[in-house]
Amino acid sequence: MKSPCRLLFVLAGFFALAFTPARAASFDLSTATIKDINDAIDAGALSSEQLVQLYLNRIAAYDQAGPKLNTIITLNPNALALARELDAERKAKGRRSPLHGIPVVVKDLINTSDMQTTGGFIAMKGAVPQYDANVIKRLRAAGAIILAKTNMSDWLGKSRPDGGSSIAGLVLNPYDLSRNFAGSSSGTGAGIASYLATVGLGSETGTSIRGPTTDGSLVGLAGTEGLVGRSGAMANSFTHERIGPIARNVYDLAVTLDCIVGIDGNDLITAQALTKLPTVSYTTFLNPQGLKGARIGVLRDMFRHGPAHAEGLALAEQAIFALRKAGADVYDPVSVGLNLDRIRQIKVNYWEAETILDKYFVDYGPNVPFKSVKEMVRKFPDLVKPDFIA
Repeated sequence: MKSPCRLLFVLAGFFALAFTPARAASFDLSTATIKDINDAIDAGALSSEQLVQLYLNRIAAYDQAGPKLNTIITLNPNALALARELDAERKAKGRRSPLHGIPVVVKDLINTSDMQTTGGFIAMKGAVPQYDANVIKRLRAAGAIILAKTNMSDWLGKSRPDGGSSIAGLVLNPYDLSRNFAGSSSGTGAGIASYLATVGLGSETGTSIRGPTTDGSLVGLAGTEGLVGRSGAMANSFTHERIGPIARNVYDLAVTLDCIVGIDGNDLITAQALTKLPTVSYTTFLNPQGLKGARIGVLRDMFRHGPAHAEGLALAEQAIFALRKAGADVYDPVSVGLNLDRIRQIKVNYWEAETILDKYFVDYGPNVPFKSVKEMVRKFPDLVKPDFIA
């Protein structure tokens, strides 16, 4: 049974701005894909401006008032004006891409040259980077609208508990307001789960896309290193930091991935993907029967044990059963023969974080409050994470 909060979001009147009651019955934005939205715009039943206003109304009603989910750090003050421009361009020249006029929310560690980028850290409040991140450049070129920068687990400061920041506080779970939302891409996950934008971008060093995706009943992708360029985004690691899309359906995820993959001249790890990128859209690979014959191993070495994990383990067993039912060849168990409890503690980001963050601060531009981790610790010793001081 859906929670009262979930029902509240679904029944909130998606179409007060754009549709007559008759049309509303045949088009539901809560289940619509980007293709459905584009079809509605092409048919004259919707515009990007109306779509943006719809999301702004929902942010005001549910994020800043009502349950106060607290998913947003910064709203784009030019979003409506940009939507109007993109509507006019669409009529005159057609769409740039499937993302033309589509509102996107972005984790607030990804640089936007027209809005502050803080990493959730109070000492970065008001700082606006000199350049867009690689993925933002790609989204803007495709005609996407950066609607907002989302709240997150504080990248640099002492936020507690997970899923919140020193600049904006805790992100709530729209399915259960007594709970927080998994970090660190918490605001993007909760925002997409609450229909505050069409798609979003998150990032992860470990599980910061996959955790929010799970908490929000969403789909997300942390791709192979080198698939998506990371320049212009805070990171903890050169080795395994990733940026990826978070969406409500796999089609939207594939469309967004089409836009953001490719060579990033300031992140040379992307060169390794040159010969591996598809020559057609990722949407062409979507296949409801795609799991038939897929070989999937269950690495039970990584499963946790004990009463505290009983519910999660039961869900894992359900997922394994569903994979078999879908036709996958499931190999259970498989093992690497190592003590993975110990390996979990050997994280390269402990050794790489300072170097990659120093590069990020230098590239940020003249508005950055500090140009190195050491300077940050010296200026704000009571605000930064203990990891940086140690």
